[in-house]
Amino acid sequence: MRGRIQNCSQRLENVALAGRKTERCVGGDVDHKEIVAVVSTGRISADRAAGEVFQGEAGEAIEVGNDILDVATVSSIEKHTVLRRSADVEVTKRKASYAVAEYAVVATDDIQAGKSRVVGNLEYIGIVGSDTVHRGQVTRFIARPRWQSKDFNETLRNALLQMETVKGKFLFIVDATLTTQTGVKTQNTYTTARRRNKSKKKGRHYRQRTRRRCHIFTGGLLITPSRIRIPFQIPHYTKEHCKQNEIEYRTTAESAANMIRSLPVPDDAEVIVLGDTAYDAQVVCDACKDQGYSRVFPANPERVYEVPKGDRPQVRSRLKDWTSLSLKTIRLRASTGKYSNYRRLSSWRIGPKQKTRVYYAHQEKCEVRNVGFVQLIFSTMKPELKKATTDELKILMTNATDLSVSEVIELYSLRWQIELFFKELKLTLGFSQYSFEKFQAVEG
Repeated sequence: MRGRIQNCSQRLENVALAGRKTERCVGGDVDHKEIVAVVSTGRISADRAAGEVFQGEAGEAIEVGNDILDVATVSSIEKHTVLRRSADVEVTKRKASYAVAEYAVVATDDIQAGKSRVVGNLEYIGIVGSDTVHRGQVTRFIARPRWQSKDFNETLRNALLQMETVKGKFLFIVDATLTTQTGVKTQNTYTTARRRNKSKKKGRHYRQRTRRRCHIFTGGLLITPSRIRIPFQIPHYTKEHCKQNEIEYRTTAESAANMIRSLPVPDDAEVIVLGDTAYDAQVVCDACKDQGYSRVFPANPERVYEVPKGDRPQVRSRLKDWTSLSLKTIRLRASTGKYSNYRRLSSWRIGPKQKTRVYYAHQEKCEVRNVGFVQLIFSTMKPELKKATTDELKILMTNATDLSVSEVIELYSLRWQIELFFKELKLTLGFSQYSFEKFQAVEG
């Protein structure tokens, strides 16, 4: 628009310049009025031209203004729509925030309530430290029938074995333990007291007392190469209890054989079974042979050598010639032996000041009747023993003939680990702190 106005002004100036030139050329012949008329005409033309320009520009401006007004109106409507939608979004956000906050509060309350219930249950059974309760209370809770529907121990054993990544030998130690029961009506109890004739004397020192009875459990302890300890147990049933409940009777050696056959170890695992003299039984030897396991047991002194004919000498007959046997001196430390990582030691038994144990042993490999080719180790801790008896030395028998004398003695010394486990089980975990009439609750 400014450009057109400038063009119109330029035209007016040109008309005025032409009028002046005409006046100079005529030299006064032209009437002044005519000049004025020309100038006026030029001005009128300029005004008209400017008016036309202005009118056109004004029309265009009006049209542009109308368009701008329309756009502004539309923009205003859209702005109101956007504002309304923004308001709706803000309302939605506030509602969502309120809902999330409310849900968070509810969820937090549920979580806190759930935590309280879980922690309460855990505190009740004694897993989480809480108020002091008697160990018998925990035992009675575990003895409820609902815990007997599933074998939780098998799941835990498999989980522990899956954690084993170290390659090496597995040690399986078997032994039996007793728990004292004073109840007269307690089921499946066994007494180890000697039967004596009743004294006819009177007085409080001769008063008849209730005999203490006990439950027997055949236990096993599997020690993995990385020192993971996995317990096993089978309750022992007396002949009377088996007769009342129609259960097959089995000895502790048979229970140990069942545990050996059902060990959940890898097929290619190297297992050494340890035990005392009670487990030098044929069923245990057969179980170890079928599974391909090595075993180290104190031999039954009544076992005999395998000879073709005639009187078969007993294994303990070697003790008569003890002074003529060639003895080896074996020095062992609990913390520095080949199998020391399988042993659980207290801090005062570790270090250079620990006392060394000295053994005097005789080794021989021979055939033993009903057992086969084995290695016998006669060992004692008495240096100058002239007359050896079975109470003063051990006759260790193993089917692992490739083991050295020191290895056999050290492996048998690891049998004490199950005794420590029984001690921890009873004194710390309260295994013997139960009192039930029915043995089914004890099994739970």
